[in-house]
Amino acid sequence: MPKMRVDLSKLQATYTSDTAIQPRELFGVLPGKSREYGYLRDVQAEVLDGWFARRNETDLRIKMNTGGGKTLVGLLLLKSCLNELVGPAVYVAPSKYLMAQVSQEAARLGIAVDDDPRSPAVARGRSILVTNIHKIFNGRSVFGVSPGPALLEIGSVVLDDAHACLESLEGQFRLSVASNHDVYRKLWELLRDDLASYDQAKSLDVSSGEPHRLLLVPYWIWAERLRQVADCLHSLREDEEVRFVWPFLSECLADCHCVFGNGSVEISPACIPAHAVPSFQNAKRRVFMSATFSDDSILVTHFNASPETIRTPITPSVASDLGERMIVVPQDLNPDFEDQQIRTAIATLAESYNVVVITPSVSAAAKWPTASRVLTAENLAEGVAELKRGRVGLVVLVNKYDGIDLPDDACRVLVLDGLPDVRSHFERLRAVALQKSASSKDVFIQRIEQGMGRGVRSRDDYCAIVLIGRSLVGQLFGARGVQMLTPATKAQFELSERALEQLRGASLEDIFAALDLCLKRDPAWTRLAKESIARLRHEADGGDTRVAEACRSAFMAFQNRDAERAVAVLRDAADTVDDDALKGWMLFGVARYLGHLDPVESQRTLVSGVRLNQYVPVRPRSGISVKRMNTTVGQQSERAVQWLSKEFPSPLVATLALRAEIDQLAFRPTSYKEFEKALATIGSAVGFASQRPELEFGSGPDVLWCVGNDAYIIIECKNEATTDSISKQYTDQLSGAVSWFEREYKGSRLLASVIAHPSRNLSAEAAMPANGRVMATEQLQRLREQVGLFIGSTMRGAMFCSPKQLGERLVELGLTPELLLERCTCAPRN
Repeated sequence: MPKMRVDLSKLQATYTSDTAIQPRELFGVLPGKSREYGYLRDVQAEVLDGWFARRNETDLRIKMNTGGGKTLVGLLLLKSCLNELVGPAVYVAPSKYLMAQVSQEAARLGIAVDDDPRSPAVARGRSILVTNIHKIFNGRSVFGVSPGPALLEIGSVVLDDAHACLESLEGQFRLSVASNHDVYRKLWELLRDDLASYDQAKSLDVSSGEPHRLLLVPYWIWAERLRQVADCLHSLREDEEVRFVWPFLSECLADCHCVFGNGSVEISPACIPAHAVPSFQNAKRRVFMSATFSDDSILVTHFNASPETIRTPITPSVASDLGERMIVVPQDLNPDFEDQQIRTAIATLAESYNVVVITPSVSAAAKWPTASRVLTAENLAEGVAELKRGRVGLVVLVNKYDGIDLPDDACRVLVLDGLPDVRSHFERLRAVALQKSASSKDVFIQRIEQGMGRGVRSRDDYCAIVLIGRSLVGQLFGARGVQMLTPATKAQFELSERALEQLRGASLEDIFAALDLCLKRDPAWTRLAKESIARLRHEADGGDTRVAEACRSAFMAFQNRDAERAVAVLRDAADTVDDDALKGWMLFGVARYLGHLDPVESQRTLVSGVRLNQYVPVRPRSGISVKRMNTTVGQQSERAVQWLSKEFPSPLVATLALRAEIDQLAFRPTSYKEFEKALATIGSAVGFASQRPELEFGSGPDVLWCVGNDAYIIIECKNEATTDSISKQYTDQLSGAVSWFEREYKGSRLLASVIAHPSRNLSAEAAMPANGRVMATEQLQRLREQVGLFIGSTMRGAMFCSPKQLGERLVELGLTPELLLERCTCAPRN
């Protein structure tokens, strides 16, 4: 027996999990990782190598497919930073729910984490701080808020699901208070007279509580009243609604937007002043991680990220690490399907699978009465855990397009029902102003794609995706929406479209039976699905960030009291833009900064912006004259064919888009802008010329139709009304619109002035104009039905019908001017 033994305790490892900095090697020496982590996936190793080579660049963008293992990548690279003494290290998630998921994965990897920002282990680099976006970005942040110092140092930071973090970030810098709050009352009292002088009609709507009317305070009024506004907010700075946002707004109040409406007031900065948290701004390494979205410019505007490095993201060389998805759009295969028909058919799938439906709102969730669960922020974690444990049936998620994982049997059928909502007042105005711009559509397409990513969380996962709702379908198929999808999603969409083309015009039963190809693992389908993405490569370009850079630079220049530079930077960028809608919007921004230098030139610039984009939400003090529509000539059917052919690339796209507009013709809240737009669009579709004078010129009716031979129909839209009678205020507005017409269209013939209202009954004080009519519930439904039938008859195969054929249908369906007034409006009832 040997007398001496080898004592391994006397040896000290020279390369451990606390010294390794190369991520692959670090992963290999993690002593406590679970057996499930036998090796790094190829895409994870490749991304980590790419990050390591560029790790000393301040801002880096990592793009990986949904389910590609971003959490592991983020934890490993932060541990590498700690080992390299670039700490403290912070992992930022969009929510507390995702914080828990990150901590669980760290435990399985054997990487130490902590959720206490003041933990000594975090400060000494022994643990990674796992926190959420709200903890860092609030006016009382434990990390410190400018102009004060950084209270907690950050060496390296990862923002996971960066685009999901952005939504939370906007809320952290936005003051929003209800109309019964002292802030609202004091601000309204301060600004009321100025706003009444600027736009009496909108001011009256807001002050009387008219639902969902939005009034943006013009920038010159805001500047004139800035000191009083600051005094008001400062006096209430300790109020619970104000205290967490006032420290941010107080530094940039002059460059804020203020919007009244929908029973509240919102104040938000022109750009997010993320630099107001110096710990984040001064971090040596900042990494933004999310799935592969094409436009990363928002990282520049919101996080002040370096555009040079953001434009060259770190990606895997291949994009084939995505789970399998069959994407079905029933209303593409048969535009006649109604939403509720499809919902009923989908509900039967829940007898065999977990079906998860994402809706934009609670009211939209109510359209799924057979749902086993409706999940909101309050019960989300519990509901997702239940889905992962076994079959639940049909579950509805309210406005949760990102930030949750539903792997494997937790979600075999995923449904997106309706277009994602735009949340803040100002974003609603911006979305309307940029509705014809690709930059606005990209936001919606991004949200749709985020939602579609919830059901596949690994390469071996699979899920059937169903898209319903004509607003969503119209956005997806109109103006290159499908082309804006990322390469992998686009490839899966196109494969599904080719496979299901054989079912065009088929029944819902046949269409949903085709989902079995995916759900029951048909070998031919699975082979095609894998082949469709096998050779795909990630886009190496983070998109054009020039406009974002200009907006951010102008904002920062103005914060530094250099309005001249702000104007120059933004104007130069606007001069490079070919998109009229976007250019007009940018000139609105130029005018805002010019208002502090040259008020006269500011108004001239605003006039130019509004002429390019009639939906800019501020009217100039003067200079926008009413542009009369040309007297409509030719047959109504000829005008209809001409307009349809110009607006839409094919009859199918026209049908999808116009049915989406018909769906907006409803008496419901939060919809007046959509209602007005739908009436104008449908008027054009049936061969009228359309205007929205109140929106385009700041006065006049909501909608004006020129129906031919210098004859016109005025429409005032009160589709959000809830009363059982038409008020005097409403009829006075209609009379005002008639007076406007007589002044601006002098010599033309007014066939009728119409008010769209759920009731045809007049209140005791109300008096309609001499030729006044009402489009009440029954009449609106008839218009929806008749226009729907007309749209369905506009196409013959791949071509639009001839003017002669459409003319016959217009008469048959009662859509000529006189017949439309007779059948789709009625006389008011006293």
